[in-house]
Amino acid sequence: MTKIEVFKDCDQIKVIKITGHANYSQAGSDIVCAGVSAIIDTVVVGIKNQLGINVLKTQDEKNAKIILEVPEKLNHETLKKIDLILNIAVDGLRSLMNEYENFIEIKEK
Repeated sequence: MTKIEVFKDCDQIKVIKITGHANYSQAGSDIVCAGVSAIIDTVVVGIKNQLGINVLKTQDEKNAKIILEVPEKLNHETLKKIDLILNIAVDGLRSLMNEYENFIEIKEK
């Protein structure tokens, strides 16, 4: 199962941590893992291309772990824009979870 933890501070997303394989199918053909990866990669590229900000992304494929972190020391307006994009990503992940509820779990902290 893929576990997604969304960490907030002052009601804004600061970290998204993803661990585990969905195990919907064999590695390399698992559409659930591919969906999660596509959403996360789109967010990283979108924030970079639209806002000029590099979201900190740590990926450990061997241990099936991805961590996205919002950089510190950004102005309030930029943080609001990043939070909007990250919330859209979480909405997409929730939609995926609704379709494949036995393979994805999302918790907000």
